[in-house]
Amino acid sequence: MNDNNNQIENLYTRLQQSINDNNDEIILKLSEQILSKQQDEKVKKCHLIALLKTEKLQQFQQEFSNLPINDDQSQYWQAYSLYKQEKYEECIKFCQQQQSQIQFFLLLAQSYNKLGQYQTAVEIYQQTLKKFPKTQDYQDILVNLIAASVSSKVKMKYFFFLKNKKKHKDLQEISKSIVQDFIKNSKNQEQTREFIYNYAFLLANLHQTEDSLLLQRRFQQIIQKENDKEDEIISVLQSDYNDFLNHKVYQGEELEKKIKQYEAFQKINTQDKNLKAVLNNNIVFFKSLSKSDHFSESLRLLEDCISNKYKQTSEQIFLFKLNKLILYIQKGKYNEGLNLLQEIEKKYPQNLLFQEFSLKQRIHIFLLLAEMAKQMNQQDKIITLFNSLFENNPSVYENEVLICFMFSQLIKNKQNEQHNEQVLQKIGQNTKNPQILSFLADFYAKSNPILAIEMFEKLISKFSKERVFQQKLAKLYANNGNLEKAEKLLESIEFDLINDYNELTKLESELALSKIQTKSGSTTNIAKKIQKKKKKRIRFPKNYDPKNPPVNQPDPERWLPKYERKDFKRKKGQMGGKTQGSAAVDMLATKATFNAGNTTSHQQVSSNKNKKPNKRKK
Repeated sequence: MNDNNNQIENLYTRLQQSINDNNDEIILKLSEQILSKQQDEKVKKCHLIALLKTEKLQQFQQEFSNLPINDDQSQYWQAYSLYKQEKYEECIKFCQQQQSQIQFFLLLAQSYNKLGQYQTAVEIYQQTLKKFPKTQDYQDILVNLIAASVSSKVKMKYFFFLKNKKKHKDLQEISKSIVQDFIKNSKNQEQTREFIYNYAFLLANLHQTEDSLLLQRRFQQIIQKENDKEDEIISVLQSDYNDFLNHKVYQGEELEKKIKQYEAFQKINTQDKNLKAVLNNNIVFFKSLSKSDHFSESLRLLEDCISNKYKQTSEQIFLFKLNKLILYIQKGKYNEGLNLLQEIEKKYPQNLLFQEFSLKQRIHIFLLLAEMAKQMNQQDKIITLFNSLFENNPSVYENEVLICFMFSQLIKNKQNEQHNEQVLQKIGQNTKNPQILSFLADFYAKSNPILAIEMFEKLISKFSKERVFQQKLAKLYANNGNLEKAEKLLESIEFDLINDYNELTKLESELALSKIQTKSGSTTNIAKKIQKKKKKRIRFPKNYDPKNPPVNQPDPERWLPKYERKDFKRKKGQMGGKTQGSAAVDMLATKATFNAGNTTSHQQVSSNKNKKPNKRKK
């Protein structure tokens, strides 16, 4: 029970994270997993919204009909599903019954707009703006109102337009007054390019050509600025692509600056959706080089590239899916990666994967799919991928990296050894690379020595001066009992003899094992290892710059003991020779003067002191 509860809690946290990231496909999968284990009304609503956003409308209708939901939000979901299924008349009937909120008005007007009833749509848009003047989407609704007003004149038949000319002009005048009120009351709010463009068309229909021309020029200036920004982005993309081809690696501050640059580009309001997708993909690439946790954000960016209907080629979408698969592998989410891989293989069979793309991309695809199969312990699938790759590209038999990768996989796969030997023999027959042939021969030296001998003979026929191949072949001959062939081959090996005395002595000193024979006798001289003298670092005083020295240079004997310096050596002999302290002595004082003073010794001790007798002078 505890494990089950932990799994459910983990699913809820992942669902909350995917809601924050606006990742609809992951929301759909996680909500299905939660509902399979327990029922939750909020999770059901998340599931319904995800079905609507991913346009799985039939499944939405089936689940919605089984749920007892009657609030305004669920009713709007029902109306929106009818609109997405292009059932506009049913959507109109449904919205006319539910006109309590602004979204029903907008959906109703949009349905009339789709049916070509533009005047009705204009009237509903005008009513909506009057009834909900403080809505956040006021400018977007104005754009729809202007577009409907302009379209009502363009799409209307001539005789019907003459009949309702006055009504049509009144509607356009009302739309114009609403727009002018918006411009007066929202001076600080930035006007979108769509608003300016449609308003210019409305003024042109009302024969106000001067104002219309001013707005059109303003629109051109906005487009020109955006084009300049797009040119800057494209130049950066080209330089980064050249750096990628030259194997330049971004690290540290340079990598962080590059990520911030792309994030700034992403905020620019460019209308080229394909360019936005490329920016998203490059952000994912540069964030993969950093050490930060970027999985959820990178996944959201790639989902945005794949799900949105940009003007992309099928090859671009396929590469975005491959990058998504790399993210799953790096994060260790192999089940999600396997589902994505199955989705890729349905659209792109193995034959198409290795035919439609360039050789470099084919190799990347093979390594990625093989890594996924390796993680899922599907060794046989790696071999089938290998065969499908090399059937269409025989030149890749010379690629050492791929062949070494296949060697490692075939050695591990011990279930189908006969099939493995067939693949190895196929490589040996088709390759001309000496390193690959040498590796194969070494591999077969124990298991199949006859095949190894054939491969080494093939190598020696092309590289007759390679002593390594000759020595290995001679060893194989000797092990198999062909001693005569081994002797002939060893005799034919040419060794490089050094006859120059200087080169010999140089080699002896380098190897430190010299042995010089003289006529008188043999003496061994072991070359001593040459030790480099360490350069002592000069220690300068604090705040001393040797490049800009001061006038008074520092004392060079400042590190010696005090009495070893020059200035103190000559003073050393003079110390202690004169009177000590501050006692002043009279210039006329003699020795008797000092003896006349009071003694400090004890009187009895001084009286009992033995006095030496004076010696008589002879």
